[in-house]
Amino acid sequence: MAVQLYVYDDLNTRYEVDLYKDEPIKITLSAESLGDIPTIDSAFSRQFRVPATQNNSKVFKWWYEVNTVDFDVTKKIKSEIHVDGILYKTGHTRINAAYVNNETTQVDLELVFFGETKDFSTQVGDGFLPDLDLSALNHKLTIDNIEKSWLPLTDPSVLVDGGVRWILADRGYTYSESGGTFVADQNEIALTAVGNYNKSFHQNSRPIALGQMTPMIQVKKIIDAIFDRTDYTYSNDSVFNEDWFKELYTDGLPEPLPITPMTNGDFEVGAFPQIGPIGTVVETRVPFTNVITDNASAFQTLGWKYVAPQTITTPITFEVDLDLNISRFPAYPSPTFITRLYKNNTVIATDTHTTPVGIIPYAYTASISHATTLNQGDELYVTLQILNAGGVGSLAPSSRFKASGIGLTMSVANLVKRNVKSIDFLKSILSKFRLIMTPSTSHEYEFIIQPFKDYIGSGDRLDWTGKLDNSKDITLLPVFYDQSQRINFTDVEDIDKMNEFHKDEYDRVYGQLYFDSKNELLLDTKEIKTEFAPTPVNQIEGALPTSNFIIPFFTKHGNETADHGHTTHEPMTPKPRLLFWNGSVTVGGSEDWYMEGPDDAGVTVKRNYLTYPRMTYLSEVPSLSTTLNLNWFREFAYFEISGGPAGRLGESVYERYWNRYIQSLYSPLARKLTAYFTIDAQDLRVLSFDDLIFLNNAYYRVVKVYDAPLTDISTVKVDLIKILDSELIANGGTPTDTGGGIDPDVPTGGGGTDIPVDENDIWNDNNNNFGTGNGQSWSSNYYYVASDCDATLPNITVKSVGPLSAGTVVNVSGSGYVGTCWTIVDYSAAPEDTTVLDVFATCIECQTA
Repeated sequence: MAVQLYVYDDLNTRYEVDLYKDEPIKITLSAESLGDIPTIDSAFSRQFRVPATQNNSKVFKWWYEVNTVDFDVTKKIKSEIHVDGILYKTGHTRINAAYVNNETTQVDLELVFFGETKDFSTQVGDGFLPDLDLSALNHKLTIDNIEKSWLPLTDPSVLVDGGVRWILADRGYTYSESGGTFVADQNEIALTAVGNYNKSFHQNSRPIALGQMTPMIQVKKIIDAIFDRTDYTYSNDSVFNEDWFKELYTDGLPEPLPITPMTNGDFEVGAFPQIGPIGTVVETRVPFTNVITDNASAFQTLGWKYVAPQTITTPITFEVDLDLNISRFPAYPSPTFITRLYKNNTVIATDTHTTPVGIIPYAYTASISHATTLNQGDELYVTLQILNAGGVGSLAPSSRFKASGIGLTMSVANLVKRNVKSIDFLKSILSKFRLIMTPSTSHEYEFIIQPFKDYIGSGDRLDWTGKLDNSKDITLLPVFYDQSQRINFTDVEDIDKMNEFHKDEYDRVYGQLYFDSKNELLLDTKEIKTEFAPTPVNQIEGALPTSNFIIPFFTKHGNETADHGHTTHEPMTPKPRLLFWNGSVTVGGSEDWYMEGPDDAGVTVKRNYLTYPRMTYLSEVPSLSTTLNLNWFREFAYFEISGGPAGRLGESVYERYWNRYIQSLYSPLARKLTAYFTIDAQDLRVLSFDDLIFLNNAYYRVVKVYDAPLTDISTVKVDLIKILDSELIANGGTPTDTGGGIDPDVPTGGGGTDIPVDENDIWNDNNNNFGTGNGQSWSSNYYYVASDCDATLPNITVKSVGPLSAGTVVNVSGSGYVGTCWTIVDYSAAPEDTTVLDVFATCIECQTA
């Protein structure tokens, strides 16, 4: 087999790299910590050398300096590996070292190839959320647009395709002191059923302003903007395209203001001193890297372009001034400067200047002043081309690109958090929902992004029994050896009134889950933490305790007392939040409210509402057995609605997305197998981390393939983890029926799997303690009644990832339950109170673990 390495230069020209035939490229495939995309790759090579041929020098641009080779170790070059002409991996290559033999004058470069995941992270870079192109979400703040933001995603009239929703939330007020009391400068998002709220928006004379509504930005739109910065996309079946994920939003409050202002699109950018080349025979874009003014965050330093934040029908004048200094030499005495202004890749203005003949540097200011109309999303940028140039030029920092008079708009780039990096935002989403981000094996530059629980086992069943090299040792180790004893699943703390109250009362972050394996062989605590803070919601101020009017609170308590006797609510910049859109909700007749502002025609109107836009940490309110709770632990709700408690049903993100994974790591039966297999390039090409490997009557998932050569069949080291989830195995079937007591209700499975599939199918009920006919579905989750081993607490309902016997003792997760052992006494139906962490034979064994 022949291996080819192709690399691309800055102009996207492809070159084939000359390789040493006796030093093959060896690839390591790794599924470890795939969610940690800034540091972990799914594919990377061992270091390999390439010769210093003339062909290779075209790409790597190394050069001799007193018998040495110089190179830029930070330079990453877009690359592809092909095997026999077929694309195997995309990624990038980096020069790792250079070797010079002074006797033979032989020069080698040592390279490392990194796969798609690392390349994606490199392309995203260290940019912050405001650097993303979110211009398609810009809009004017009108009362009509706010109402359009409340429409369902399926409605074609929904504002900016559902990318922004304006909701009701308490975000504080500014106050004026009057006679020793503090009076809110804005009308208040509060009712009057309880307490004296003097400026309640329930009153016709006290409507709130449009800007007092809180903007929320669709998470999918932000993720799509992150991917737009790269060469990559994600597959149609990725989680980001699922309906539930499209209802996920993050707050648009980057600074502590009670009212969100619109802004104009005026901008002015300059250049830091550029020593060149800032223009060559090849036309290049001018690097305006110094942002002086950019009110709407419309200028993107990635690409050095201005993206129109809104449509402008009156022509706007764009001005360009480039202060240039170009060298002239006897061979090139008269270079020509061509400066061009582009709009959507079409030249709309040009400045051309040919210098007089000479041999000393020549200074010139290229000037363009051009008026044009704008459509939202139009891109404008400046290029420079220098013909017949004698040397590199410089660009003075006084150079400018600017425009003014661009009207007011709501710029979404101004709404996202300024101190959050794009890569960290994406990483937090991957962590929150335990998502796997892995390169597609069938589509170039595409990722498959799915929850671990759905991804693992969704691929092929591959029988590697015949590939096992039995002449080498097989190592079996408990998986938990690589784990910490405890895991703290938590969001970040914040200082809003609800979070602060919860922390003061219970000394923990709202929704925090503390997992304790109680394994004495392990040490330390690991933390799974995101960029997001929890959002405990509650009834709006002044509402009855069972009101349906539930809102978030993005405000902190001040030290003063307002004129109506309550503590002042001060604006704050909340840590990033995640909330579900719950739709437009009807409230009681005494809970109507008023809002006032311009409509689409510019006429100021005041409107009365008996519905309001709701967002909470629950995918639906009241919660159901299918509800997803964005907290790690299904913490008690601070609100009740008419009809009773509304927030404890369903599943937390830990229960739905993390529990099965954690169980697979900490089970005493979980094993990591390390062995050697004879595989070839085709095996590597088709292998995906969602595949299950059948080996000696059991199933495994691949964790790591070490240093696999691509040129021939070879014996390579592979790490695998045993699959204990009998349901996962049964759903996929097996290459061969290994027998062992297959339950007649279950499709053929392996390893002696016996799974109850209906309410009358008893699992190991030796004591006849379990009832039947309770309607329990065994196709997905297992629910049981559990009794406290000390007989001091009420019975609870627990959920397990697998079947349990009567009399089995368990410990469980969740605040209020950790530290107590429980005995399984009967079946139960959903919902559960908490989740099983580990199982024991007796209460004493559990209590002494």
